[in-house]
Amino acid sequence: MTARLERYVKPSPNRSRVALRHSEEPELKIADPSCVKSYARRDQTRLEHRWETARADGWGDYADFREPLRVHVDRRSWTTGDGRNTLFDGALAWLRQRRVLLPAMSTLERLVGEVVTAAETRLFDTLLGLVTAEQARMLLALLDVGEGERVSALERLRKGQRHTTAKALVAALERVAAVAGIGLGTVDLSVVPRRRVIELAKYGRAATATTLRGKRYPKKLGILLATVVLWLKAKATDDALGLFDVVMTHELLARAQRRTDDEKIKRYPRLSKDASRLAAAVGVLLEAREWGEDVSLAVVWDAIENVVSQAELYASVANINAVMPPGSTRPNACTTPRHSPWPRSPPPAESPP
Repeated sequence: MTARLERYVKPSPNRSRVALRHSEEPELKIADPSCVKSYARRDQTRLEHRWETARADGWGDYADFREPLRVHVDRRSWTTGDGRNTLFDGALAWLRQRRVLLPAMSTLERLVGEVVTAAETRLFDTLLGLVTAEQARMLLALLDVGEGERVSALERLRKGQRHTTAKALVAALERVAAVAGIGLGTVDLSVVPRRRVIELAKYGRAATATTLRGKRYPKKLGILLATVVLWLKAKATDDALGLFDVVMTHELLARAQRRTDDEKIKRYPRLSKDASRLAAAVGVLLEAREWGEDVSLAVVWDAIENVVSQAELYASVANINAVMPPGSTRPNACTTPRHSPWPRSPPPAESPP
């Protein structure tokens, strides 16, 4: 009850105490309500009552928990990068869970602000210590706008190629080379929490060069470092690989297909001639089935040679076998020259015109 009254009672609340005394007298069951007048005679009385109430209810003093609270807020700020309002609410919850008397709100706000500022300073100082002077110079050069150019180097490296041509592939590879030329391949960002690096890279991916130029030197360099190492390098490489796949599929393979089609067109007259010769020979064979069973094989082949010569048939079969795709049905072994029923004679050296 003393703790509840302190919220309303001022150092000299004589008039308020009288009104409060009459309203609370039945509830408190105090025999002599006039004793409340002695409450303001000593300032220490109010504090003593507060300490007694805290001890009776098991509440701790804020001074005993200040440093553990500072460590808690520092770790959370370093790991998550949460804002001050979020950290303030977390600090209140931390104190309530441990049954600690809350300090003035300004005191808690001051502690959170000091811890957040120190954590941010430590973050960017750590990132600054990961790069050499030459690497820092090349990172800052990304914010410069060259003579005769309209955007900074960072803006150009952010944007990938919009066309799927061989020329665009060359530009994409040059972009990868430009990012690699900064020389950050050996920089290890694992000393900084991953979430903090991702947040910095996300900010650097969207911020303009003008905005980044206005940042403090450590913060500006830390944002550029996270942007290049975590996002820009991977983005440039992925874009180049994707464009390479598209160019290979649509350009080179399509060009090879066109060449194949051209070769087929060139071979078409020759294949037509060979096919017509073979068709004539097969036509005689089919017609011979109607001549009767007494017709000898020699008579049949004489009829075939009256239509197409043996040398022309050899040449036509060889030409068609040469252009047949893999896996196609090949002639049976019995139809090859080795097992041919024709009179054995060596094939001609050249096919007839």
